[in-house]
Amino acid sequence: SEPEYDRLRFVLLGSVLPQETRNTDLERFRVGRSVELPDFSFEQARPLCRELGLDTGDAERALYRILYWTGGHRYLTQKICRAVARSADPVESDDAVDRLVRERFLIGSAPENEPNLRTTRASIRSESKLVQAALRLYRRVWRGRNIRYDRLSLNHEYLRIAGLIRVSKDQTLGVRNRIYGQVFSRRWASQNLPFNWQVAVAGIIAAVLLVGVPYWYVRILPRPYVETLRLATV
Repeated sequence: SEPEYDRLRFVLLGSVLPQETRNTDLERFRVGRSVELPDFSFEQARPLCRELGLDTGDAERALYRILYWTGGHRYLTQKICRAVARSADPVESDDAVDRLVRERFLIGSAPENEPNLRTTRASIRSESKLVQAALRLYRRVWRGRNIRYDRLSLNHEYLRIAGLIRVSKDQTLGVRNRIYGQVFSRRWASQNLPFNWQVAVAGIIAAVLLVGVPYWYVRILPRPYVETLRLATV
């Protein structure tokens, strides 16, 4: 009824699991479109070299090392490039890039204070069964297990949307990048899982059996026979 309102457009951006959009009450509003944002390739990130304040060769070498750490993650790549550009000392070696990465992401309070890492960590803190199952899967991916991507798996999609894993060209799962691999380690995943009493009890029982059965077999079981033989020789 108000033609001037026709010029208005609203865009809502975010990430959501596929099953979270299957609410029948929202079906009439289903106008969403999936937008994939793949990580940078070297060629896509190459224009950033111009802003690093280095000679062309040094800038490209620095970018290669940055991508070594970020895997092309768009935010992390640009943040490290900015750190290189603002560095008081020229960043002309791999060691210099590594130092910047450690200072901004890996040591001291950096993992807790860095906005991207903090947001990713907060998105995982949940006691839901989905998150717990996803973290157990992530531990296997972190250990380097060969797990093929299944787009119908809620665990796979949860970790992918959370940004913790990537899907390689051969459709296997891997940790998103080296920075994430160090910050979101296997130990971190275990610390965010509730204590599993069933596994603990099973481990205790197994340990008791492992130690107790051989002891019983060697020390307890032969006693009647040893006593019989002793009496026979008296």
